[in-house]
Amino acid sequence: MLAGAIAAALFRRERTGKGAIVDNALYLVGIYLMSQSVVAAGMGLERGPNPGRSDSFNAMMNVYKTKDERWISLCLLMDQWWPDLARHLDRPDLLDDVRYKDAAARFENRQALIAEFEQVFADHDYAYWKEKLATLQGVWAPVQSPTEVIIDVQALENGFVTSIETADGRSYMGGASPAQFDERPIGALRAAPSYGAHSDDILQELGLSPQDIGALRSRNVVR
Repeated sequence: MLAGAIAAALFRRERTGKGAIVDNALYLVGIYLMSQSVVAAGMGLERGPNPGRSDSFNAMMNVYKTKDERWISLCLLMDQWWPDLARHLDRPDLLDDVRYKDAAARFENRQALIAEFEQVFADHDYAYWKEKLATLQGVWAPVQSPTEVIIDVQALENGFVTSIETADGRSYMGGASPAQFDERPIGALRAAPSYGAHSDDILQELGLSPQDIGALRSRNVVR
């Protein structure tokens, strides 16, 4: 997506001689990829994440359910983050377990380690883990629901979610295009036309009279 945005900026420079500042963010891309769920959240429909996998290739790269059935995502690619994680989970005993002594051992015994993590995260609620992991050395994130995303200050202030206006004056929140140019958010968008909104215009361009169109509509050929 970043490469596409850069290509768009180069195209503008080729056509107009004016360059551009191209910005991107993982959060912006994530919201864009989840656009359907983001739009659905504004309509009162909620979808949660897929459950964590017990057969994930790395226990430190998985999602884990909390006591109140929320989710925490770990993405700890670096082996040196393992001791800090064990201490943050209040499980320093895992550091002395030969099954988890190094990356190779943790891979070999990953299902057992995932089961350990699942139990640990299930002992406390979402709010507890957000505070507990705030000082974790590695990469992690609380998994926000789409409903939380569309009211998230960071998403709104950066224009990662934006208002989409419909032809009848209503609006809903949706994910913005996954790139920003010249340090500006994309701003409000217009929704696609409703079903059949331009049928008469198109048919008239093809040479049909209003009477012809009316006859077609009476026979449910067009709407």
